[in-house]
Amino acid sequence: MALGLLLVFVAAGLMGCHTPKPVREEALQPMAQSYRGVLPCADCAGIDTSLFLAENGTFILQHHYQTDRPGNRVFATYGRWARTADKLVLTDVQGEKSYFRPLDNGLEMLDRDGAPIVSSNTYRLTATKAPLPTTPMAMRGLYRYMADAAVFADCFTGVTYPVVNNIVMEKRYLQVVYSMS
Repeated sequence: MALGLLLVFVAAGLMGCHTPKPVREEALQPMAQSYRGVLPCADCAGIDTSLFLAENGTFILQHHYQTDRPGNRVFATYGRWARTADKLVLTDVQGEKSYFRPLDNGLEMLDRDGAPIVSSNTYRLTATKAPLPTTPMAMRGLYRYMADAAVFADCFTGVTYPVVNNIVMEKRYLQVVYSMS
């Protein structure tokens, strides 16, 4: 009986030594809403990149290719962003994902699999207070006009935007309708 009691105390003591230490979770720190930097480019001087994160979970990513060649050198895309404990995941309207990780006062671009890019080049965007770009972007959604107010509901993000210059939209719509008839 005494031996059985001793074994129970030893077993209880050993189990107490192996209790996991409580994990101290740190709250996610607020992120800046806009970032900018020049990313490496294979056939140009660099890609001036701006990233804008909206509080509603949407983003705009603008690339300006620094080249002397003629043609459009500014491209923009948009989509939804999500943040994990260690990464920022951007999903554009085509379903393509881009990954970044917070680093100092900015973001570091990651490869297509979300792993660090092994290179001597710098893949960093720095936090900035830049305004949203005005680069045109194709969007798919539902346009509604009621009581002198027009809105556009984007299909991908679910966000509804007010249409500021409704007369331009109306003229283009009528051009398309009449050209189809």
